[in-house]
Amino acid sequence: MKNGLDPRLFQITTLSILLVLLLFWRHQSWNGWVFAGILLGGLAAQRLGTYWAKLPSFEVKSALISCLSLMLLLKTNHFGWALGIASFTILSKFAFRAQNRHLFNPTNLGLAVALLFTDHVWLSHGQWGHGLFWVFFACCTGTYILFLAKRSDITVAFLAFWAAMVFGRALYLGDPMPIPLHSMQNGALLIFAFFMISDPKTTPDARVGRILFAGIVALAAYILQYHFYNPNGLIYALAFLSPLTLVINRMLPGRAYQWPAPPKPQMPFSSKPIPAGVTS
Repeated sequence: MKNGLDPRLFQITTLSILLVLLLFWRHQSWNGWVFAGILLGGLAAQRLGTYWAKLPSFEVKSALISCLSLMLLLKTNHFGWALGIASFTILSKFAFRAQNRHLFNPTNLGLAVALLFTDHVWLSHGQWGHGLFWVFFACCTGTYILFLAKRSDITVAFLAFWAAMVFGRALYLGDPMPIPLHSMQNGALLIFAFFMISDPKTTPDARVGRILFAGIVALAAYILQYHFYNPNGLIYALAFLSPLTLVINRMLPGRAYQWPAPPKPQMPFSSKPIPAGVTS
């Protein structure tokens, strides 16, 4: 892909702002050791994966997005669990690969595995209050409109499918509209929609395929959450259905996404790039 602003930088900024707001505006309780474990485990795993895969440079942006998402969603009282889950989350990018890219969104897989195999962690479902919810929604929407417009269709499609099912259920049951509206004002839902299912490296390449995938995940998550009463239905649905992307890509091929390349360094007072071997 051509040089340009990397949307991951704005994702990092959005998640960082939200974390600060939660800690200092909403006064949400937090454990410094758990946050340290997540950062240490995530960045160390990224370094190990970089060495293992023989990558040319240490790429920290995607790892930071995963770590910040874990800080917002993962709850545990143990440094060791935070360290281990963050390490597994990042290493999964290097371990589970197909079609020259990682198969699962790392944060999604890390949370799904942790919730399935231990009782020492749980999920924060993001009931953060109306004011903070709309601040986060505006940040997420602005990020995607400006920097990920070509792949934001899956986020819009998923939220549309999910809202249709949630509000349709309320109409069928005769529930008052504040009930489904309250369930939509959920920070964890926004993180899922804007930072997990929208991961351009783990979603179908064709637009029609992405919309189809969004509908299937939304339906599976709805069944898990509202028929089997599993509050983590979103996380499980995406983790179990992510391999379906391989099938959809074969049926509906499209152009694979590539992150923007960093701009080449330039000579001072010149528009020409610095020749190879010359340092600024």
